[in-house]
Amino acid sequence: MLNISRLSQYYLFWFLLAVVLLFSTETRLSLEYFLIASALVGYSLSDEWQKSNPKLRKIILTLSFFGFFFIDYFNYGWVEKGSALMLLPIFLAQYFPLQKLDFKINQKSLSQASIYMTSFLAILFSNKRTTLFGFLASLKNLFSKKILIVFSLLAIAGSFLIKDNVSNFYRKSIEPRTLIWKATIKGFQDEPIFGHGFGTYTLDFPPYRLQNPNIIGAMETEYVVHGHSQIFHSLFEWGVLGIILFVLLLMLLFKYANNVFLPFLVISLFNVSLQSFTQIFLLALIINPLVLQEKIFTKLRLGKLSKTLKFLLIMLTILVMSMSCLGHYFFDQKSYSRAIKVDPLHPLYHFSRGSNRINKDIALSKIDLGNAVKLAPGVGYMHGFYAASLLGTGDYENAKLHIKRSLKQMGNDPYLLILSSFINRDNAELAKEHFDEALKINPDLELLLKDPSYSADEFIGVRSSNPRIMSFYRKGKKIYLPLPYLE
Repeated sequence: MLNISRLSQYYLFWFLLAVVLLFSTETRLSLEYFLIASALVGYSLSDEWQKSNPKLRKIILTLSFFGFFFIDYFNYGWVEKGSALMLLPIFLAQYFPLQKLDFKINQKSLSQASIYMTSFLAILFSNKRTTLFGFLASLKNLFSKKILIVFSLLAIAGSFLIKDNVSNFYRKSIEPRTLIWKATIKGFQDEPIFGHGFGTYTLDFPPYRLQNPNIIGAMETEYVVHGHSQIFHSLFEWGVLGIILFVLLLMLLFKYANNVFLPFLVISLFNVSLQSFTQIFLLALIINPLVLQEKIFTKLRLGKLSKTLKFLLIMLTILVMSMSCLGHYFFDQKSYSRAIKVDPLHPLYHFSRGSNRINKDIALSKIDLGNAVKLAPGVGYMHGFYAASLLGTGDYENAKLHIKRSLKQMGNDPYLLILSSFINRDNAELAKEHFDEALKINPDLELLLKDPSYSADEFIGVRSSNPRIMSFYRKGKKIYLPLPYLE
């Protein structure tokens, strides 16, 4: 609460909060994301961090990056592998700035050389080649342009000897990115001014996917959590406002932390530098002691009204975070009804209860799944399950609409294809096409259809279904599609 209160001193905070509340497509989710991110940034404004000894800040951040490397190396991470380490070049550029190479050997030069060499090796073995590009950009003061270009080419070539090759890099990185960027622009065009909302990329992106079976990441059944470029990601979530904010950030870095400017820009061009809470927190810790003097961070001077606004903000934060924590607790306990009672605006709670009811009480299942679709209209698998409940209640026309939307967003998943064949039973040709395609993808489905007593997780989803669908199957439970019209 104290951290958010610190950030609430600034006009910019209230403006962004208003945008989240008024223009987000998933207001409940965006608000929670915004409040958590604000609390993390707020700590970087505290006297504890602002007035701390620079050497102590350097030690804390150094140890943090060592920790992130080992977390990635041993696969203990709770966020995308390599995402936190992506900010290492920015930290090096600010806290260990380089001067022109003069070959003088002293304690400082040896210390810097060991830090940069250790960082270089860690980055070479990391999950992000973009981090390597950012690291090379951080060396701009060390070499002349010609030497830097030659060294960069050698380093990049060497990275292909350690991991992947050029052909795989193009297939796994460049091709998918271009397709994702094109799709992201489509999403931006729908919400161009203020975007879809902070934290909504994962939920709102699927309808804009451009399918291509020959490109990794271009199938609807593959999970895309960000725009693979901070520029495109900002366009999608914040619209034109996001680009304005991004440009302002670049201007601040150029003015107050010039060494950081180029590495940050390079990383942001080819990957997301401010998507996870960890990234936001780290960047705030690195740069906030430098940039807060800028006029854009004008403080509120509204007297008693400022105190009233802060009080209302704290109450809102307590309400939202209490709902979130209690809701997640009940959800983890599989007490979905209590989770919904605590947090009725969370689509996953409605979806989970509805999917569990689908073979127990189809009418109630339809209500829950309908609520889930209303709260998260961009999530394809929710449309699929809702279509199943509509089939079970005989609402064929609406079932057709939702299964079509689900297949469009999720791709040719065998579960959805089987479901579509039942829903479209009045169209024999289409029903047969979808049924045959489902069995071709997963032949085990035929056994389940002959004998529904089999556990769903033994057949549906294990080999070929989308993981977001598969995750709702549990051993011994029959949470598969209703089959009231099968003879």
